[in-house]
Amino acid sequence: MRKTTLASLLVFILVLSTIGGCKSSHNDSAPAQPTTAIIEIMSQGTATRIGGIEVTVVLPSGVTVKATPDVANPTVLVTDAGVVTASGVAAGVNTMTIGTYSAASSGSPGKVMVEVANPDGFGTGEFVTIACDIAAGSFPAAGDFSLTDFLATNLSGTLISGVTAGFTADIH
Repeated sequence: MRKTTLASLLVFILVLSTIGGCKSSHNDSAPAQPTTAIIEIMSQGTATRIGGIEVTVVLPSGVTVKATPDVANPTVLVTDAGVVTASGVAAGVNTMTIGTYSAASSGSPGKVMVEVANPDGFGTGEFVTIACDIAAGSFPAAGDFSLTDFLATNLSGTLISGVTAGFTADIH
């Protein structure tokens, strides 16, 4: 009897080890599909008071923002409420933000043009947040975003030299 039980146990172990070696082709380590990117733009430098900033965010492929045609000029896409918001040093009741969107087309990337103004001024630091949408199948990295056309003006509207822009991108 003992030989039969031992033989049965060995066969059972052999079957289990064979089954354990069969794995599904599902990749458990595949990255999760991101759906949003939050871009925070900041100014850096020694400006005393900034009255306004203009900057363009260049979006990677597969990244868009919610926007609708402007009532006065339907060829211009204006970002929806909550897409471009004043934040950090520019947050406040007197701050105005304007965002316009150019969708990607024939080799040109999508872009969000941002204007932030406050008649009382604000200092350097984070000044605007942009909420972006990520299409299924796209996996952008923070380094895939970029900034261009940065201008900072003082309370009189004069360009300020020595002020630059940077950003962070939180992708999830």
